[in-house]
Amino acid sequence: ALRLALLFKTLAFTIAATWLVAIESAALAGQVRWDEAGRVAQCAVDAPDAYGSVPVDEAAADEGDDEDDADAGAAQAGAGGFALGGQRCVFPTLSVAVGGQSTRTLGERRAPSAGLLQSKAWQSQLSTTFGLSVVDGSYETPLVTTLSMNASGTGDLTISEASISNRSLAFGLLGSRFDGWSGDEFTLRSLAPSQSPGVASVVLARGANSVTLISLEDPSFRRVGVSGYGGLVIPDVIGRWAGRMGAYTLMVSAATHETRFDDGGIMRGYAGLASLKYEIDAVGEGSYVLLQAGAADKAPGYLGVHTTSNVYGFSLQGAFSAQSAEKSRGVSGAAVGVWEVNPHWRLAAYATGVKLKLPSSGDLTISRTAANIQWTPVKPLAFALEAGYVTARSPAPNLPTVRAFSVVIALTRSL
Repeated sequence: ALRLALLFKTLAFTIAATWLVAIESAALAGQVRWDEAGRVAQCAVDAPDAYGSVPVDEAAADEGDDEDDADAGAAQAGAGGFALGGQRCVFPTLSVAVGGQSTRTLGERRAPSAGLLQSKAWQSQLSTTFGLSVVDGSYETPLVTTLSMNASGTGDLTISEASISNRSLAFGLLGSRFDGWSGDEFTLRSLAPSQSPGVASVVLARGANSVTLISLEDPSFRRVGVSGYGGLVIPDVIGRWAGRMGAYTLMVSAATHETRFDDGGIMRGYAGLASLKYEIDAVGEGSYVLLQAGAADKAPGYLGVHTTSNVYGFSLQGAFSAQSAEKSRGVSGAAVGVWEVNPHWRLAAYATGVKLKLPSSGDLTISRTAANIQWTPVKPLAFALEAGYVTARSPAPNLPTVRAFSVVIALTRSL
């Protein structure tokens, strides 16, 4: 009876949220000024590349053409934006993800850091993200101001992004420049609140098919312990290069990380990450395979175990002090495949693993595999069914040794 009540509650909220977003979307569309070509008449500004993404060949070839740049900006403004004050475009965003997850564990040894591995017969989940981006074209290089917040079903409110950026500079709370693939195609991301570090980044070089940038980021975002930390430390320094050649995209990033302990000691660590993505548009536009590998020495947070909203669903937070956890070293890897069957159906699967050597507790090995199928009857409404399997193994008594199966049903609706 309790499961049915939770299911009906979830469905009722989903229907209400879907209608609410649909009504709001129609109201915003009514504020957009369209010209005869179907574009926003007063929002012809070049959309900046604040995140250092790799330009495609066609975009690079048109870089010096002001008319083409204006057309590109107008086309983006038509995607849910509306004009404000002539040269400003306002892009409101709203995304609602609602679903439920059932987890069953085998051979479980519980520990505070088990996170999403804990056995639950049925758990309703809700994540709402809302935000606003303003593109100001009155400057020589358009300026983008973005604020995005996330609300969970328990009422927790977090800021996922608060940033100011243009084509070369970015400052504020936003995605780390170190990270590669983050699992956005899976419900583990859509139902989890996003977290962002403080970032100040600059693009050093931009070629026809490559981007090089450097970033200073908040080191506390990568902490994996809950106690034993000292005072101020220097920001993490991150370098990133991404290049594109045909259907291949290669990304390489490196980071330095400093930890100050409460006894006054200072330790410096390092991390690196590389990923190779191959786009397979021949089987469906948007399809791809990706391989990723990373390593860290005295910077385990860069392997992804600093938060449970990662591709492992596991965090070291709460298991160790800084002296025990931050001195570890390890490696990680991921293999991903996404097949866009047609505009309505998508299949995706991945396998990830991370292995840590903890100085006082031995090895910790975590692996996770998941596969899902997504149905999109009309954009941007999508239903997903996902199955996953997680294992965690360690001889340490304060870490779990567990195998867990999970099944997730989710619905997402975006503006």
